[in-house]
Amino acid sequence: MLSLSNGRLTPNFKIRAVNLGGWLVTEKWIKPSLFDGIPNKDFLDGTGLQFKSVTAGKYLCAETWGGSIIVANRTVASGWETFKEHWNTFIVEDDFNFISSNGINAVRILRRYAKYPRLYAVELINEPLSPGATLESLNKYYRAGYNVVRKYSSTAYVIMSNRIATSDPKEFFSLAKLNQLTTSNGPLTFIGEWVAEWNVEGATKEDYQKFANAQLDVYGKASFGWAYWTLKNVNNHWSLEWMINNHYIKL
Repeated sequence: MLSLSNGRLTPNFKIRAVNLGGWLVTEKWIKPSLFDGIPNKDFLDGTGLQFKSVTAGKYLCAETWGGSIIVANRTVASGWETFKEHWNTFIVEDDFNFISSNGINAVRILRRYAKYPRLYAVELINEPLSPGATLESLNKYYRAGYNVVRKYSSTAYVIMSNRIATSDPKEFFSLAKLNQLTTSNGPLTFIGEWVAEWNVEGATKEDYQKFANAQLDVYGKASFGWAYWTLKNVNNHWSLEWMINNHYIKL
């Protein structure tokens, strides 16, 4: 979901966004310390987890540590499972001030769609992978998803992602009733995730600056805009905050 405002501000307006990765959906590689209390630092060792049902308002739990008995009757979760402190502190108001003061005009976050006043676009799915995500199933999903968004908003843009590992980048054009990417009435293009990391041994700060600028030049031509991955990350070049503060990227 892209949050900014309803409707395109001007005909030439473009999104310059940053992903808020690792916040509402935690990822170990973004902030490993968050998982220090988990044996082997993963969820593959029988660690007990608790999730809260948004409908019942109670916590879902696998009673037998990953077995077949699942309950949704707990009013209070314990320990680190709630990630509450992380959600309340990882992204705060100061971060949004930093974002807006550095030329970023939107944020890309993962959450359920709702009718928010600042909603600009809804991406129906992120990185569908071929061949598991079939063309037929995605066509059906995209049509249904589009209709749901339109039920609540007539102005929010609907973003349909290409499948990863497919040989035809235009396979969904027929769904959108579009034939050519470059024509004046063609689809708007959006680069949902890019990063100025290239893992070249011995690369200098100047090298990274040139690499970032080259991507900004290319992705800046996307007619809808782009989003950097991500705002915060322990891996410096993946953190737009670090890249800006250390003068690797200037927007």
